[in-house]
Amino acid sequence: MLTELLLLMLCAQGPALPPTLEHLAPVVGQESAFVDALRAADKLCQQRARLANARADIEERAGNATAAETLRREARESFDALRQAYEFGLHRYGANARLRTYYGELLYDRYGDAAGAVASWTKAISLDGGNAAAYNNFGMHLCRTGQVRLGLDYMDRAVELAPKSAEFICNLSQIYLNIPEAVGGAREWKKDRVYKEAMKLLERAVRLAPGDFELLQDYAVNFFAAEQFGVTPDWTRAAAAWRQARPCARDRNEVFFTWLNEGRAWIWAGQDARAERTLAESLRRHPGNDSARTLLEGLRRGEPIR
Repeated sequence: MLTELLLLMLCAQGPALPPTLEHLAPVVGQESAFVDALRAADKLCQQRARLANARADIEERAGNATAAETLRREARESFDALRQAYEFGLHRYGANARLRTYYGELLYDRYGDAAGAVASWTKAISLDGGNAAAYNNFGMHLCRTGQVRLGLDYMDRAVELAPKSAEFICNLSQIYLNIPEAVGGAREWKKDRVYKEAMKLLERAVRLAPGDFELLQDYAVNFFAAEQFGVTPDWTRAAAAWRQARPCARDRNEVFFTWLNEGRAWIWAGQDARAERTLAESLRRHPGNDSARTLLEGLRRGEPIR
């Protein structure tokens, strides 16, 4: 495999494939397979970087600054290698819209290079008008930078092209919830409608990805935002949303928060007996949690905290 890599490096008239990603060398001559393999390496790199940065935070809190910086440097170096691999791929397959889309995501998310990312996404769209991811990414950037009407057009197009993408639908809902005034102006909607449409999008996304805890949690937590939009919260549905999320929780803490927040929803719904049962379940997971204990004690005194 090393010989294959050296030959590729010698023959290339541009960026080389980095040694840390030499396992991609056998598929370099197969465009689609190479793009798939590089995308898989990208996702793995991001997972490892998240773990490395989490470990670095732990080391830093423990006073091990050198160990923390080593972990962070390793994460940065892995992204540098990934960037080099993308540039190597683009030198060979510059007309590949998927490759340009993924490269733009790396530039935007990891290097803060918005101009480079936008150039990559717009090129991807010109190469493939059906590239939903490029429309989604560019649309989100436009919304974040104040070009909301145009950004929503791009995000709408992404959803039209990929109607079963829970990710793109969720992204659109988040734009609605994060900049409601701007969305209302662009859509000619009142604030309450912005919220209702956002929740409809989240419901649709949940139906498409019923096992995605982060999505289920996002849907459930946004019931608590209803009053900010002048909408009366449906606390029974909020409680149901937390119950739906619970089986998909990935660890003990996430299970605890589904019980705690279901309890909060039942308190607001005026269902004190149900609230007491769910809060008691939350305290079984974390007996020392002050929030759960305070809420439960208030219920038992007949003074629910709302």
